[in-house]
Amino acid sequence: MRPYFAIILDSFRAALASRVLYALLAFIVLLLLAIAPFHVVEGLDWKLQLMSHVPNPPRLVSQLVERSESDDHPAVKRIWQRLTQPTRDKLIEINAQNGERPSGNEGGRRNRPRRGDLNQYFGLINELNEIIMSDDFYEADDWEGKVLNQEAKDLIAAGTDSLDTERRRRLNRLLVGKALPAIENAAPTSMTWFYGWQEIFTYSSTRERLGALLSENITWLLDKFVLSIALAVGIVVTANVIPETFDPGSLNLLLSKPISRSGLYLTKFVGGCVLIAICSVLLFVGLWLWMGIAVGVWDAALLWSIPIYILVFAIYFSISAFVGLTFRSPIMSVVMTVLFWAICFSLGSGYYFLNVRMENTRLYRPVAVDDVVIAQDGVGNLVRWDSGSQAWETAAKPASSMGQDQEVGLAIAVWFGKFKDEPFMLAPVVDGQGHVYAGLNFLLDIPLRSHQGFYFAESADQPFRQYGRFPREAVNCFGTSDGLLVVDRVGDFHLLDPKKLDEIEGQADESPEANPEEPVEDKSDDAEDDEDATTPVATSAESLFVKAGPSFPVRASGTYSVAFNMLTEEVAIHEFRESAHRIYVFKKEGDQYTQDRSVQIDIGSEKRIRCYVAFQGNTILVVAGNGNVVSLDATTLKERNAYQPETRFPIETIAASPDGRWFGLVYANQYFWLLDTESDDRMTRPDVTGQGAISSVGFDQDSRLLVADRQDRITVYDSDSLSIVETHVASGGLFETVFRYGIRPMYYAFPKPSEFYKVVAHMSSTRDTSRNEDVDLIGTQVSADPFSPLYSGVGFMLFMLFVSCTIFHFKDY
Repeated sequence: MRPYFAIILDSFRAALASRVLYALLAFIVLLLLAIAPFHVVEGLDWKLQLMSHVPNPPRLVSQLVERSESDDHPAVKRIWQRLTQPTRDKLIEINAQNGERPSGNEGGRRNRPRRGDLNQYFGLINELNEIIMSDDFYEADDWEGKVLNQEAKDLIAAGTDSLDTERRRRLNRLLVGKALPAIENAAPTSMTWFYGWQEIFTYSSTRERLGALLSENITWLLDKFVLSIALAVGIVVTANVIPETFDPGSLNLLLSKPISRSGLYLTKFVGGCVLIAICSVLLFVGLWLWMGIAVGVWDAALLWSIPIYILVFAIYFSISAFVGLTFRSPIMSVVMTVLFWAICFSLGSGYYFLNVRMENTRLYRPVAVDDVVIAQDGVGNLVRWDSGSQAWETAAKPASSMGQDQEVGLAIAVWFGKFKDEPFMLAPVVDGQGHVYAGLNFLLDIPLRSHQGFYFAESADQPFRQYGRFPREAVNCFGTSDGLLVVDRVGDFHLLDPKKLDEIEGQADESPEANPEEPVEDKSDDAEDDEDATTPVATSAESLFVKAGPSFPVRASGTYSVAFNMLTEEVAIHEFRESAHRIYVFKKEGDQYTQDRSVQIDIGSEKRIRCYVAFQGNTILVVAGNGNVVSLDATTLKERNAYQPETRFPIETIAASPDGRWFGLVYANQYFWLLDTESDDRMTRPDVTGQGAISSVGFDQDSRLLVADRQDRITVYDSDSLSIVETHVASGGLFETVFRYGIRPMYYAFPKPSEFYKVVAHMSSTRDTSRNEDVDLIGTQVSADPFSPLYSGVGFMLFMLFVSCTIFHFKDY
């Protein structure tokens, strides 16, 4: 082994003798010194910000003006008295103007202001922050008989006179939010960034979320802006390592030692990697220390970056070494390595470009009624299987308020950006009478994103027509036994009024201009409210839906935080409040929903972590963003079992069969897990077609399983036996064929050096719930197969080394 170490030592000395190496080391040191003054200080969150903490300013104004005249709200009266007289006059004027405008729904919630109106609220927010900063805001008499959260109680119990400035402001913030419910609940902490002693900015967050954000993005920044330069310079510096082996007398001298030709070549190859190893150790150890000391995040993924990025260099160097062996020219080594990089870059860019288009035409949220399968594509269109043509036909497109140029822009945009994560699309649902409902809206129509078009079809095989809009901020809708239930973001329930729907349908049928595909232009108050919005609809949302409670709503954080039981017609909502995760169940009494029961659940963390909920039969399934899954008995709300099917990938889809037996989960790695509540000791990854490429799952009215995989294939399974009942897949055009059987195999076969940052981000300790259950994975960007660059890169490098060793072994020099 000593001769081999001697060769590596010579390469190490050669690297140290290179001035370029010292230049690289100096550059890395300067970079570390430049970022060293950046540090973050975690404090209590107390400062109000418009829209972030006050999403509905008119509602805040209404509460201030109206409650200031009531003796039941003494805290609001004192807030009102502390506002300046010009501000009070302005608020009275704004409230009067808002009172003349139509309310956002029948419950009286005000419409959001137009974007041009936001400036009039900044002065109010600034004055509220000044009140929060005051030392004498708390008066015990104001809060007698009021229910405060535990944090506020603890601060008051500690004695307001003994509180430091930050804790006093935190208490005032909690009290102001309690007095004015239009203000969102305060986040637990805020993060303030400094550069040296200079404050840069402050925002609401936690150290765990900050760590996850840094872990996801710092490796990408390093890969694109730092390591790319370092690798290019490294290839130039090491281009002569192999060619110099064939200098006169050099090869004979080396082979005179007790080493093999293959061993000699591999040793020279390893020696050439010394340069990047030195730079990698200095850079990543320095970043690891900075994140730990300045940010408080000790992320082992940065240390794993050292061997991974040495491997990235080795992939490039295997090409450089092969060319140097073949042509014995350092210049050719550099040129061919650059050409190889260009090929990899072009192949990766082409794959990404075409794959985005494929992703936007993938199918999601499948439903089936009377053997008619309906789904939603990544852009938001409704598609339906046409058994005659054996193809997917467009069942409905969202109406657009934009001109032809903007719609052409959308057609182009689907090639460059993924739309499937749009949070403003309500999935198609079916009620007990076979009617189908869906919420659609034009993706580029910014003013109406939170006010989706209401689409309805008498049956799954009938044409869809737009009859108006869903209530604002609707997060989910459910088909009931006789109609439709909608839950909005603040937790209000809305029931579809079938009489109004029949009236509108009758009027449309009687109109000679009526066209199912072209609804009449909207003359409703909502179109007037949004001056730029001219989306054609039949009527406003207010005339279609009636509010159905509850008296004390529970805020819905997202689409999957609300679930509906088709058997009992109960609703379950997950909410995080006061460091506790709770499930609330609402039951229907007459035409109103009331809270019936609730329970605090243990998801392994007391942090604010989003959860997905499914509710069917006698089971409530809660899937937390940290990877933990909890099943509850729906009647007693006692925990039955706990699972952890995936710890490194966020949940994307959750579905339950109408009979309450089956629950399906699809994660970001596109694998599907199934829970059978009749034997709920564990979850299984069922043997269904497309595992690793599944986009969504669902269940039909007969509790058969629907699996959407690949791009446009939906397979119907018998849930008991998992035998295939039928498959719906189009033959595909030339584009799909070329992509699936040509470009994608080449992409997986070639190395992907520019994607190794995904491996590092995935290995981050902040993404591993087995070590940190306080991290919310939902919403993080992950690759379905993060180790693919590692596998393809190692395979390609080993292949090139094998070819080079074979040539060197048999060729006579």
